[in-house]
Amino acid sequence: ATGDYRCTGYALASGGSPVVAAAGSGSSDLVASGSITAGNVVGLTSAGKAIVISSVAEAVSSEVSFEAASTSHLSAAYDTTNGTVCVVYRDGGNSNYFTGCAGTISGTTITWGTPVVIHSFAVGQENDICYDSTNDQFFVVYKGPSAEMYATRLTVSGTTLTKSATKNGFQTGDAVGELACTFDAFRERAVVIYNRADSGAYFSYC
Repeated sequence: ATGDYRCTGYALASGGSPVVAAAGSGSSDLVASGSITAGNVVGLTSAGKAIVISSVAEAVSSEVSFEAASTSHLSAAYDTTNGTVCVVYRDGGNSNYFTGCAGTISGTTITWGTPVVIHSFAVGQENDICYDSTNDQFFVVYKGPSAEMYATRLTVSGTTLTKSATKNGFQTGDAVGELACTFDAFRERAVVIYNRADSGAYFSYC
């Protein structure tokens, strides 16, 4: 019904966002905007009135293939600034070479570019990728064929992926297990965490 309405069990936030109230938080007297039925999830309008929050149906896109051959050990990162995604993987159809592919996302539509070989050898099973918001590039770390680690950068423009000419081997001579990377935007540095066999399988970072 319209008019005065008592709401119990929800703390109502501005902007139409409901926040579940803690137990024993009591009730609030609100003026309804439109019809509200018991059990409805409500929020506050800019005028301070209670309004029913309607559900929004999910929109799911169709699957879009970016690689015709078999793939394994995939990692992906998203560029929130330009709306692009970059995925790296072992290409089973090309001698397990380390390969990357870039795509754009518009609504529910994903458009992929042409896969690019990042390193022309059979890479190990571990890799990771993160987005470097300072340099507008993707930072990639991966294992080589002898369990050493490499790092490189990828630049994406639309669906075009360009690999860096530099591939830095920064942990050689020791077997490397699991690894992960992330980007610290505050310090403008990429951080890599990895497992070293020569240190009793402890995790190290650089």
